[in-house]
Amino acid sequence: MRSCLSGPDSALWMTAGGAELTKLVRDTATMRPVMTCPRKPTYYNPVPREKWKGYIERRVRGVGGGDRCYVDYPVATHTCPMSVFKILLHATVSENSHFGSLDLTDFFLGSLMPAPEYLIIMAAQFTPALLDTLGITPFLQTDSKGRSYFFTEVSKTMYGFRQAGFHANEQVIAHLLSHGYYQTQPCLFTHTTDPIVFCLVVDDYGVKYTHVDQFHRLVDCLSLLYHVKASPVATSFLGFTISHDRQARTIALSMPSYIPNMLARFRPEGVPPARSPSIYTPPSYGPSAPQLSPK
Repeated sequence: MRSCLSGPDSALWMTAGGAELTKLVRDTATMRPVMTCPRKPTYYNPVPREKWKGYIERRVRGVGGGDRCYVDYPVATHTCPMSVFKILLHATVSENSHFGSLDLTDFFLGSLMPAPEYLIIMAAQFTPALLDTLGITPFLQTDSKGRSYFFTEVSKTMYGFRQAGFHANEQVIAHLLSHGYYQTQPCLFTHTTDPIVFCLVVDDYGVKYTHVDQFHRLVDCLSLLYHVKASPVATSFLGFTISHDRQARTIALSMPSYIPNMLARFRPEGVPPARSPSIYTPPSYGPSAPQLSPK
């Protein structure tokens, strides 16, 4: 982020960083400014990212320094195994059902934590107008080097804290249960009356259903707490491209962009042709000792 703010697009990156702070402080009330901390605060790490969508989308994700925080309870969270996901696809074909997908936006933000964490945030990465709008200006302090900073209390889950996934998962499971959706095994759900089954992988849902009303009821349930991106006919899930032909009773999984994306990332100038399937090591003439091929 430091490099982004010192580059030619610094104003755009500052706007993106300000949007993330606004989300954390005002929109989700994940954190609030405070004057003092009852214990040593950890750092705030804004992580910049660019994504091409026909234009360059710049986004900053605010991450807390969870590596410096201690949690005295287990925070491991179940996720749906790949074998269960594939069994769900087999069931979709066998029963001639539909398969849809859901994605929850900002799933890791906004779930209550049993004890708050504290952050120290440098003010230079935000505009004075934004700090004033969010009510942070009265909380500004100055360190020995003359740099402005402020403390925040993090009472809800956010990226970076190891307990965030655990409490976010707890919240969504309790919310689903209150609407009749219960687990038959970890991260595999069904409903007390609707013939719907779905698997949960962090914040992604793969949903088998027989009528679109069942799918929409699940969307309405989750929309009470989250922003939901819904696809009644899933074309992708967990990085797979899904082709479901209900007439032929087939589902095909593929990753057609995996190799092109890998080549574009690691060999943007292309891969030179080779005359041999193995690496040729030319002999070194002169030495009398045996010459061994490298492994």
